[in-house]
Amino acid sequence: MKFIHTADWQIGKPFVRIEDEKNRALLQQQRIDTVKKIGEVARDQDAAFVVVAGDLFDSNTPDKATVSGLCSAVGEMEIPVYVIPGNHDTGGPGTIYEQDFFLQEAGDLAPNMHVLLESRPIELETAILLPCPCIYKIGRDDPVKWLANNEIYETLPQGLPRIVIAHGSVMSFSGDSFPDGEDDDFSDVINLDFIPSEQVDYIALGDWHGTRQVHEKGWYSGTHEQDRYPRGEGYDAGNVLVVHVKRAVDPRVEKVHVGQNRWHSLEKNIHSDQQLHHLVDEIKGLTEGRVKRDLLRLAIKGSLSMKGLDRFNGLVETWKARFLELRLEKDLKIAPDDEDLQELLTRSDPMISAVAGRLFELIDQGSDEREQKVATLALMELYSAVAGGSKE
Repeated sequence: MKFIHTADWQIGKPFVRIEDEKNRALLQQQRIDTVKKIGEVARDQDAAFVVVAGDLFDSNTPDKATVSGLCSAVGEMEIPVYVIPGNHDTGGPGTIYEQDFFLQEAGDLAPNMHVLLESRPIELETAILLPCPCIYKIGRDDPVKWLANNEIYETLPQGLPRIVIAHGSVMSFSGDSFPDGEDDDFSDVINLDFIPSEQVDYIALGDWHGTRQVHEKGWYSGTHEQDRYPRGEGYDAGNVLVVHVKRAVDPRVEKVHVGQNRWHSLEKNIHSDQQLHHLVDEIKGLTEGRVKRDLLRLAIKGSLSMKGLDRFNGLVETWKARFLELRLEKDLKIAPDDEDLQELLTRSDPMISAVAGRLFELIDQGSDEREQKVATLALMELYSAVAGGSKE
């Protein structure tokens, strides 16, 4: 039997660090559109159902349009979709899963969606689900703790595979640090030692946003759409897992990429126009001509000729137009080459030559850092004006 394991859709995520409002809206809509792609994978794989291991929504207060859009996308899947609340969208009184509008839209648009709010076995025709929902209450127990009771398994059908669904950070795999400061809370910890491994056949986990195996039978699927810059080697987001399960047989897991956007992080130290050319080629290779599908964090330092720096500034404007975000950390100094010097110091207008010469002196010999920066900006403005005038 096959099913789809996914998690951490976080529909309605605000992306508050993205400055452009239209780009924020595009990222939010992509998360819903990719849900439809998950349905396509489920149909192509002839999956029996889809499991969402927590954080269907980013919070318990999504707006009504977001609720309707999500329910419509889930409804298009047609096959059953089983959801547990996570730490972002906990279950319990007053939470999203008990609100009248959600219940209305889920009933009208997604009758195939089943929200599992109780810690008890759910017997399907093809499998047994063992949900561990995150229910909001003060001093709550570990949501997987109920599975430590061996009496639970005595009454279960012996021939059906058993699938645990849980959300949280496992004790042997507490969350990595988030250098962007973009993770807005720390997840609850769950202890997989409560689960007798021989009694279950797969553990579908949510909370970590990258795909990773953390137990002989347990995987994090990761979020279906990458939502932050890579945090080191091995961070793999934008996937769902196709899981082959059979009672008392180790599961077989296949990763399928469904994400539409890409988040790239580059750190470069360049000291020549040729190196700038290589950087441009590298970014082209990463983005493959896509528009409004990529986000780039670029930390760049070093030096360029005035012509190279002028070109870099033009590239920045192009990238800002094409990408969903360009997060730029720039520390580039001017290193004028012979062509730059000829362009400015040999002008027929003696005023331009004199001003350029004085600015070069301030950049090379100025004792005050602020003075050097101002001189650099002034020299670039002068160069742009002269170079632009010479092209007309």
